[in-house]
Amino acid sequence: MFKVTKEDDTEVRPGDRVTDCRGEEHVFVRVERGPQEGRSAKVQVEGSPIAYYATVFKLTVEEVEAGETPD
Repeated sequence: MFKVTKEDDTEVRPGDRVTDCRGEEHVFVRVERGPQEGRSAKVQVEGSPIAYYATVFKLTVEEVEAGETPD
């Protein structure tokens, strides 16, 4: 399970709008790959066949325990 947040610490959930580094809005779908040592997280947005690095949208992705409630 992952917790995704914007720069202002607002939590992002599927269906929320996120803005990329070009200022274009997209709809967040899911975390494609969580952060791993030496690898950045990737996220999927609506209408795109590829996953993007979370940093493209200035998002932070953290892994949380299944029973843990994200802040």
